[in-house]
Amino acid sequence: DNAYSCLFYALVRERSLIAYLEQDEELESFRSNPIYQKLMESIS
Repeated sequence: DNAYSCLFYALVRERSLIAYLEQDEELESFRSNPIYQKLMESIS
């Protein structure tokens, strides 16, 4: 919950982080995580 809130706040404040999350190869497994999907739905 706390990590989700921190990421949500960061993505809302700094929209360029969205592109970073979508492109970074090291975060590929995170992008398939339900938390990532929830984040993307929440900020769109």
